[in-house]
Amino acid sequence: MSVIFPGLEEYNEPSFSFRGSGQYGIAETPSSDEELLDKFDITDAVQVMVDVTKFNRKLGLIKDGATVINSLFHPTKDQFPVDTVRISMDEFANDICISHVISIGRFDTLYSDFARYVRTYFQHSGTSSLFENASEYRINHDVFDKQELIDVLSGRHNNPDTGVYMTSISGSVQLSNVNNLLRMACYTNAFNNRDNLLNSDGFISGDLIFIPNGIQFQLNVDVGFSQKLHNSKDILRQLQKTLNTTGGDDTIVKMTPSNITKTTVAPLVLRLSNFPEETADNYILPRTDINTGDYKWINRGHAYGSRKWTSIALSSTGMNQLVGEYDGYLYRSGDYGTTWEQCIVAERLWSCLAVSDTGQYQSATAYNSFVYISNDYGGTWTNVESERKWSAIAISSTGKYQTATVMDGSIWTSHNYGVSWNNVGTTKRWKSVAMSFTGQRQTAVSFGECIYISNDYGLGWVMVNPLHAEWASVALSASGQYQLACIVKGLVYSSTDFGVSWVPTRLEQMNWSCVAMCGTGQYQTAVAKNGDIYVSKDYGVVWANSTRRQTIPVAHLEEFGVKPADIQKFDYTASINTKSTKAYIGVKTKAWTSVAVSFGGNIQSSIAWDGSIYMSKMF
Repeated sequence: MSVIFPGLEEYNEPSFSFRGSGQYGIAETPSSDEELLDKFDITDAVQVMVDVTKFNRKLGLIKDGATVINSLFHPTKDQFPVDTVRISMDEFANDICISHVISIGRFDTLYSDFARYVRTYFQHSGTSSLFENASEYRINHDVFDKQELIDVLSGRHNNPDTGVYMTSISGSVQLSNVNNLLRMACYTNAFNNRDNLLNSDGFISGDLIFIPNGIQFQLNVDVGFSQKLHNSKDILRQLQKTLNTTGGDDTIVKMTPSNITKTTVAPLVLRLSNFPEETADNYILPRTDINTGDYKWINRGHAYGSRKWTSIALSSTGMNQLVGEYDGYLYRSGDYGTTWEQCIVAERLWSCLAVSDTGQYQSATAYNSFVYISNDYGGTWTNVESERKWSAIAISSTGKYQTATVMDGSIWTSHNYGVSWNNVGTTKRWKSVAMSFTGQRQTAVSFGECIYISNDYGLGWVMVNPLHAEWASVALSASGQYQLACIVKGLVYSSTDFGVSWVPTRLEQMNWSCVAMCGTGQYQTAVAKNGDIYVSKDYGVVWANSTRRQTIPVAHLEEFGVKPADIQKFDYTASINTKSTKAYIGVKTKAWTSVAVSFGGNIQSSIAWDGSIYMSKMF
């Protein structure tokens, strides 16, 4: 637990939270794709305590401590009449004080970063001495602390006469689907504060609400009319490129010859609290170990909102990760998917990605475009080969051997780290390809046709499975002995003899989209569109749903009229206080598109179409 101020501790681990939407900032932002109880990485979020009474009054619930004084809760309908709670900027800022601020998160360097941008501006204009000698171009001596957060939210920071000011903050945040969220919080006790409580008790001190892009601050500096003579349009363009390159995805910098504007966005966590009793140094930390199964998927892509993610790939340890979006960009991570940065400027229809053992060599295919390669951990990229309907790519542990497939085309191989390519296969609707650690053994599947294998680094291919099906994905263990392949709206098949023979697994028929496995083949994963993520820890013999876990205690099943045989039919968002009681905790059903597993099997990452990036540990 990291201490950011004496006696004040912040949440520094992924925590279960209600997911909200909206923003306190300078402009309206689109709402999130869904509101749910999920586990989010909140370590870089601004974390503030707010009055739980304020939220309950929005529901029509008035309490004195734990005693209900008046309530609009409808017992027959099992719900409050209000299903959305909205908190305006004025309501949020009204009660805030230093003892209610847990962490300033990403804004810790807000002022010092801005000073660096302004200094860079003056250096490019040839007048750096003006900045060094002009204290008015700095805010609070470049220190952003808890008091500054309060001053910003309350509007006490603005002083345009000095030339430095912050755009006024407005907006609101909201929590939707409140009645179902309260039911889930009661049954799972996710916040460790609801023993023997019902959803009619409303919000409770200790509830957490996570808003992915909850606060947006815009800093401005009027640098003076004298600077206009020193900044040509070319210098401004060069400076704009420099600042945006270093700004990151949460920062936007704009400038004119006389003004610099820097906009920074950060996640926001609201910790509902009993005032005045509770302060930031005496609250109870929430639970992080409720029953979500062994896997505990964490949302790692919340900062980007919902995107059409298409493919994800990992290095052997899982530290280096690469993800691509449809008609968008590539993003890389060097810290196990905790943070991401855009690593290519081209917008493409990214179809498949591959990463070498160490992560140094990375390759990507784009539909109706090229093959792209990188040899510096995804820092810089070069397009190779010709424009084709590239559908998939695989890479050996060293990166030397690479194989790419073309939809309604051929198979292409490279034996020199992707620099040059040779056509080696016949024309088919190739959908997916995978290779062993050395690259010697390879398997490719075709959409509407069969499975093919190669034992000579992709030079020659032999059909091994005569089953004509709409194959979607294939995966190999390091040796190539264990293999897994799935069919769109079909079954998942496995092989334990290097791809020679194939048998169906125990997984049911679903709209399967991708499969993956660890180096030994012991840990295997399969994802389904508009479904869940299934994992096996015994080489594909037994499978379990890793994204949704039923949470009704066995002793209570009869009380709610639920038969054990009905458990698999439970709906994540259904009511849990009626005779048709149904409850799940975990990641909601999504259109999963791709999954990747580290060599040891511990780390796995998955992405969803119109969804986010998720990570979990198998053990």
